[in-house]
Amino acid sequence: MQVFKIFVCLCAVLILSCKSTDANTPTVVIDASEQKEEEIITVVATEDLDLAEKKAIEKTIFNVQLGIHPTQKNWVLFENGSYLIFPKKTSDDDMRLSAIKLLTSFTGTMVAQRKSALAKGWITTSKLRISNYVSPEQLNVSEPTDAQIRAQGMQNILKDIETQNIIRINGNN
Repeated sequence: MQVFKIFVCLCAVLILSCKSTDANTPTVVIDASEQKEEEIITVVATEDLDLAEKKAIEKTIFNVQLGIHPTQKNWVLFENGSYLIFPKKTSDDDMRLSAIKLLTSFTGTMVAQRKSALAKGWITTSKLRISNYVSPEQLNVSEPTDAQIRAQGMQNILKDIETQNIIRINGNN
């Protein structure tokens, strides 16, 4: 009888210590490991931008970070959401030069898209492994088709080819 009372008390403590959540809302846990300031380079001079442009860049960076697997530390992000992931121990200069070269040599089409697991939006990818984040705001429909998502990703890449504005080089060498 004593063991049963202890068991009931332990169960009560466990149940009371659990937080109640809405069954339809998934719990998202983001491993935001600390990054040293020198590991991250923002290339666009944000002091020349107005508040809306700064917020748009911050939102793009945030959503792309959510779409990249945490083990992939080296990547370059362009202004319109195009990004390339590089192997470990790739220098920032090599990533910058290679990203621009790969992006400007892009002549393909988008071959795949997927819903981003954590961010609002989609990730489109080409055969050359050039990816692009497509936000819901870029599409003027409530339920876009796969073709519309890929077309928007392609349009974003073409804008980045034209402007070549890098907004983030993320390196963890």
